[in-house]
Amino acid sequence: MSSTSRRSSTKPSQPAPSWQTYLTIDLLFHVLANSVFHPFIAWLIPLCLRSLSYPLDHPWIWNTCIYAACITVFALLQVLDKRLAWGPSRTIDWEDEVVLITGGCGGLGRVMAEMFSLKGVSVALLDVRPPKGRNEDEALINARYYHCDIGDPEAITTAKSNIEQDVRSIGNLTTRPNFPSHPRTQ
Repeated sequence: MSSTSRRSSTKPSQPAPSWQTYLTIDLLFHVLANSVFHPFIAWLIPLCLRSLSYPLDHPWIWNTCIYAACITVFALLQVLDKRLAWGPSRTIDWEDEVVLITGGCGGLGRVMAEMFSLKGVSVALLDVRPPKGRNEDEALINARYYHCDIGDPEAITTAKSNIEQDVRSIGNLTTRPNFPSHPRTQ
């Protein structure tokens, strides 16, 4: 045995984080928005005061009603703001859509392609390897494969023109590039 001492491969244990590390401003705002600043809770305050036999002309009843009305107005304005910002919700007729999935010949991309294909959606699969395996006729009935390396801009342009020529313009794009856990052997 050598005279040098062996180094311990175990790391010193880290102390458990304290509860304050999990307390963030986002958590605080989330709790406040779902409790004190929620319209339902705000309207419970004057109702609780009324159940304690406070008269309707008592200042606490008036103040809590004004508070609840302000919270309700702000909540309605927030809903209106989201509606104006994002517009009306769109109904999707899946039979008129074309979904392009990169990395769609294996793994999660394959599952997504099968799901869209079974809904009747036209699916364009971009991948460097062709689809193989489990009953292509059944699972990928509305899918078409296009050989494309998404790292090559010319291949993307060629694949786009081929898809528009074969099917129609692309409505949805789902990128799921394949990141191998080991380097490719050439």
